Amino acid sequence: EKAAPLPLATEDEISPRLQDFATIGELYRAIEIGFDHLAEKIGESRLFLGPPGAQATSRHFWFPELTPVTDLASAHAAIDTIVEQGEGARGEWRSAHFGRLVAVLEEFLDLRDQDAGFEPSRPVLPACVREREDGLPMPLINESFTNRSVDLLNAVYEVILQLLARYFAHTDETDDQLGVLAEVAVGLMKNVVKPLGGLVTRLPIGPEYPGRTAGPTFELFYGVDYLLPHREAAWAVLEERMRLLSELGTRCQSMCAPLFMPTLTKVTGALGDLADQLAEAR
Repeated sequence: EKAAPLPLATEDEISPRLQDFATIGELYRAIEIGFDHLAEKIGESRLFLGPPGAQATSRHFWFPELTPVTDLASAHAAIDTIVEQGEGARGEWRSAHFGRLVAVLEEFLDLRDQDAGFEPSRPVLPACVREREDGLPMPLINESFTNRSVDLLNAVYEVILQLLARYFAHTDETDDQLGVLAEVAVGLMKNVVKPLGGLVTRLPIGPEYPGRTAGPTFELFYGVDYLLPHREAAWAVLEERMRLLSELGTRCQSMCAPLFMPTLTKVTGALGDLADQLAEAR
């Protein structure tokens, strides 16, 4: 049964409300129309008033399509890129994200037709390290090594959010220091979250769920303001947190099966190396 459509907002409403969009492309086209409307109403200089230096660009994040949005033309260009890469609505859809996902689905269905027992994924069951604060029921991870590994992954995710928040809401960081924040954040994604995320999908949840494995849950355990206002203090806290995580990874090795030791050793080493990189840039 389909949900009832949400009512449309009227022009004289001052507060936002949820709206229905058939596709992501439609959502971004609505944003595009909103930009046009506001630019005409208040002028581009008042609409695009944020500092360009506070935006992510290819200078730090190595994506050539990343350009600062500073006026209506660059806003339109950014939205075109998002829509074309996401859904291919105005471009070659087969090379867009939507087209790639369709290709994966078609390949899966072909393989399933050839082998009805084909199962490309691991038996992951959503399960948490701790009970959820909102009270929603969720299986808990009772296997010790799995619990510690998922907890480590959650804590690394939190540090990534802190690094990115520092990048986008920085104070007196130099351009080189902003580059380090970006490098360390992406380095954690590639060298810690990716291998550790794969590792936990091979680990059992506990005897209550035989044959089922854990997975990344990206749990955040409390609401937090990720931005410390003073650079020295913020960088010191980030470095300290990463070193604590490296120590946790080292302690996890004492209960790690030999099969998983190379991955955990790599993760622990990456945490230490990235903490060193942060310390050197302070």
